[in-house]
Parts: sequence; structure tokens; C-alpha cells
Amino acid sequence: MARAAEHQAAPSRAQADTARKILAMIAARDLMPGDHITEQEIVEAVGVSRTPVRRALGLLASQGLLRHQPNKGYFVSDSGGAEGSALELPPTQEEALYLRLARDWFEGRLAAAASEIALRERYGVGRQAIGRVLMRLSEDDIVLRSPGQGWRFQPTLNTETAHDASYRFRQAIEPAALREPAFALDAQAAARCRARHESLLEMTETEVPVSFAFDVDAEFHQLLAQSSGNPFFTAAVERQNRLRRLVEYFAPTGRQRLADSCREHLEILGLLESGKRAAAADAMEAHLGAACLIKPTFAAEAER
Repeated sequence: MARAAEHQAAPSRAQADTARKILAMIAARDLMPGDHITEQEIVEAVGVSRTPVRRALGLLASQGLLRHQPNKGYFVSDSGGAEGSALELPPTQEEALYLRLARDWFEGRLAAAASEIALRERYGVGRQAIGRVLMRLSEDDIVLRSPGQGWRFQPTLNTETAHDASYRFRQAIEPAALREPAFALDAQAAARCRARHESLLEMTETEVPVSFAFDVDAEFHQLLAQSSGNPFFTAAVERQNRLRRLVEYFAPTGRQRLADSCREHLEILGLLESGKRAAAADAMEAHLGAACLIKPTFAAEAER
């Protein structure tokens, strides 16, 4: 019973994700302590309905990042301005379990196949908790359900071989997406993307939360894939982003490379906004080549 009460008290994954998007919006717009934010502008900015927005606002207020005034709404607090918005929310119980299990797989401490019972015993959690985390790992293409109660981990980016193969694949498809005949860049989305990159560049002098840095990077690549007008490019980039998230969480990009990557993204956006798609495609290929050279430390490659 105590475990159930603790779980109910913890914010849900959706609630925490929406809260992080609100913090990113605050950073992108350079909002300062005392600035008012409305539900409607958040709904439009983060693309979710009012109910989850209200729950996320309540969570941020409970964390001291926003200040709520009855009949007036929410305001950025002293710890929630442009710099404070980079703070990461503490992980939920489910998020902590997800990261722990994923890290064990990434670092080679788990076998390729495992049963739910074995995983429950290993991590000391209940059936519902491990079931939710395994379903999320399945959505992220990390595990695949086997017959019965078994699960099998999928080949992912936890070896140098897979890491390099992923970047070669991305070098083949992402520049090609920019050359698609139907390519059309959404000017408003590009402006929001640029603002988030400029905000992130200002943060690189201090510690940048991994989740915020990854989201800015992933949204850039996804925006350009979606702009191609070709759903196959979009699906491929979305899957690579899901796989890359683990690498970035457990082996984050260094501060200097993060700043360089931001500038390269802004250069590509500038070329696209000027109609120079061929040059942008070449710049994308060079950008991905440079990123590939920054390799995390992988667990020894072994048969799984």
C-alpha cells in the first residue's frame, strides 16, 4: 500500500514531460521572474490540451519554478526565469526505473532476453511498474516482446559499431531529405527552433540539463525531416532520435561540441531560409560527420 501511495503522489511521465516543455518555452522566450504566462499560449506552444497543461503548471508551482496567484494565473518565479528554466525536474519513480534499466542495458549488464519476473526481482518493483517501463522501452525501440512474459532487447546504439553505422545512415538520409522536391520549411517552426538554439548557446557556459540539450537537437532534425514532405524520412529520423536519447543521457555531448553543434544547426537553418538547399544538405552531411567523431565510452562489444 505504501508503494501505491508513493506512486500516486509522484507526477506522471506525461505531466513531467509537459512541465519540461513549458520550461523550454520559458527559456526560448527569455521570460523573466514576474512575467505572466497563460494556459492558451502554452497550449499553442507545446501542442497539448488544457487539462495536461493545468496539471503541469501545478507541478511547476509545487517545485517553486512558477508562482500561482488566484484569479490571475501563473507567473515566472525568481527560480524560473531564463536561467532557472534550465533546471531539470526530479525524475518520477517510473522515469528513474526506466533510466536505471536502460543504463544497465546500455552498459552491458543485462542479457539480451529476460522475463518480467526476473526484471521485477532484479529491480525490486511490482508487476505494473515494470510493465509500464517495458512498454515505454518498447515504444522507444529498445525492447521487443517475446512469447509469454519474456522481452528481448533490440540492437541499439550501445556499441561503437552501431554508433558509427547510425551516423552513416543519418548522413545518407538527412541531407537527402533537404533535397526532396516537396521540401518546405515552416517559417514559424524554424523561428521557434532558432530561438531555442540561441537560448541553449547562452547556457553552454554553465551546466546544461541533458534532457533540454537533447530535445533542442532532436527537434531540429525532426523539423527538417518533416519539412521534406516525405513521411519515410520523418519516420526514419524519429526512430533515430528515440535510439539516440539513451546515448545522450548516458554519454552526453561535451560543452564545446554542444556549442559547435548549435552553431552548425543555425548555419543550416540560415541556408534553408535563404533557399540554398543544396548547400544546406552539404552542411548537414558535414555536421553529422563531425558529430560522429565524438564517441562515448561504450561497454565492451559482446555477443548478446
